[in-house]
Amino acid sequence: MNNSEQYLPADSLKEFSDEALAELLETKQKYQAFLEGTNVGTWEWNVQTGETKFNDRWAQILGYSLEELAPTTIDTWLELAHPDDLEKSNQALQACFSGEAEFYDVECRMRHSDGHWIWVLDRGNVFSRNDAGEPLMMYGTHLDISEQKNREEKLRKSEQAFSNSFQYAGIGMAIVGTDGHWLQVNRELCQILGYPENELLKLTFQDITLRDDLEKDLSLFEEVIAGKRNNYQIEKRYLHRDGHIVYAVLSVAVVRRADGSVDNFISQILDISDLRLAQEQITELLERAERQNQLLRDTQIKLEAANASLLEQSVTDPLTALGNRRVLNTALDRELQRSRRSEDGKLSVIILDVDFFKTYNDRFGHPEGDRALKMLADILSRECRAYDIVTRFGGEEFAILLPDTDRKTAFEVAERIRSTVEQAQWPNQLLTISLGVCGWMQGMEGEELIRFADNALYQAKNKGRNCTISWLPRREVTDERIAKAS
Repeated sequence: MNNSEQYLPADSLKEFSDEALAELLETKQKYQAFLEGTNVGTWEWNVQTGETKFNDRWAQILGYSLEELAPTTIDTWLELAHPDDLEKSNQALQACFSGEAEFYDVECRMRHSDGHWIWVLDRGNVFSRNDAGEPLMMYGTHLDISEQKNREEKLRKSEQAFSNSFQYAGIGMAIVGTDGHWLQVNRELCQILGYPENELLKLTFQDITLRDDLEKDLSLFEEVIAGKRNNYQIEKRYLHRDGHIVYAVLSVAVVRRADGSVDNFISQILDISDLRLAQEQITELLERAERQNQLLRDTQIKLEAANASLLEQSVTDPLTALGNRRVLNTALDRELQRSRRSEDGKLSVIILDVDFFKTYNDRFGHPEGDRALKMLADILSRECRAYDIVTRFGGEEFAILLPDTDRKTAFEVAERIRSTVEQAQWPNQLLTISLGVCGWMQGMEGEELIRFADNALYQAKNKGRNCTISWLPRREVTDERIAKAS
């Protein structure tokens, strides 16, 4: 029997005291509130009678209200589910009933009220069984995963399009590892070099490059790995399997991981042997090379754009070495989930801004402004705990995420930082900061937490700067501490 399953005789509820029943009711209400906060549909199914209960979100996902679906039974689900998905759903259900699977877990399509099909993830388990071990009650969740399915389908089509372009390209193409091994080759490349695919995949490009051309190729290859360039193009000579020389134009573009390290290389190899060996074909082959080079340039532009997108997602601010906004968003999502799981979850945000920073930049120059931002980043890192998340929010604005910290404590931290900044030995003139604080409360989303802290910062600036304002649920009430002029 699963730990999650209960065997409860029908008359056992009589043995519960009023206090125990009240506690059960409170627990259920908290659980329902939690589920509503996650925007997940829920269902309860009496397996023996067929009676089924859905929450409002379950119906909303399908474009209905509960009143429109009433009365609800298991047939309600069966009528809305895609016929082709019923068999796999039933198999998953039977596995859960028999104990072969701990949970009922299935992705299926369901008909929306406007007629189109959406994808949902249904998860549940048997909550109670009778003395014979037969399932009595099941509880579960109902989550709309249509966007996820659409992304998966787009990715599949993209991968298929690349695979087709790779395999049937009119030029040699290969995916090459950082050690020079051919990881994947197309048919045109095998034909150019005279090797069957299985033999070519056992070699490196170094093995079949003419010795006099190897040094230049390897030098450019290493520059790409070192991050000095993203692509290169050279003319080089390969050794054909039968021993003759193949003249080629090699174009290499790098594919990097999100952290900037090299994943692999895409090589495009254009055979120009005839161009080099037959004078009468020079004009024709040059035109072909130009067309192919345009294709190569287009591919390189796309790869460079993809690499630029990855670099944009870098998690470190290059000036201050602090995390950037992406780090803040990721950490905020993580800490919100953790706080929501705890009855007394605590989480706070501080957003701060350098006072009159534009004037400082205009007077002392941007290099001095950058220097000041670095000093401020160092102060923030020293004043915060190891597990606090200190980020550069943008420009002269910084954000600090304080896990396990209530609003009052966060306000004290903010004031300590403000005082430290005011007393710091700045190289040109005194700098001060204004700070906004917001403490998380149940039901608050991450965007609201940031927005309320930012609103508090705005109030701090309106109060004359060099102060800390803490946001409270009642907007007219704020904590304020304005530093005395030194």
